[in-house]
Amino acid sequence: MLRLQNLGCRIWAEDDKLRIRTSKNALTAELKQEIQDRKADILTFLKAAKTQAVSTAEIPALSADSPKLLSFAQQRLWLLAQLQGSSATYNMPGVREKIKTVPDTAATVEGFC
Repeated sequence: MLRLQNLGCRIWAEDDKLRIRTSKNALTAELKQEIQDRKADILTFLKAAKTQAVSTAEIPALSADSPKLLSFAQQRLWLLAQLQGSSATYNMPGVREKIKTVPDTAATVEGFC
């Protein structure tokens, strides 16, 4: 499976059929034969992976008053700010000019709350 992924192949199961999408000539005759020989194992693996996939329903929602945890990147930036003091080092001044659309202010504020 990893070898197929490294070749840029997309592989999935539809009912009891194995489907593969890849660029032309990416699959050698030997690899095609290996896929045919292991088709049952691959289908079993894909079906098991599909049933074990995490659904968003399993992620509990935080209450509005619960503390929000920072990501590791946010923690790192906070620590640097504590050590170095206020700095514009990590600001991205050119980003605003590159944005082509007007941002939705309400959605932006909601995303940071």
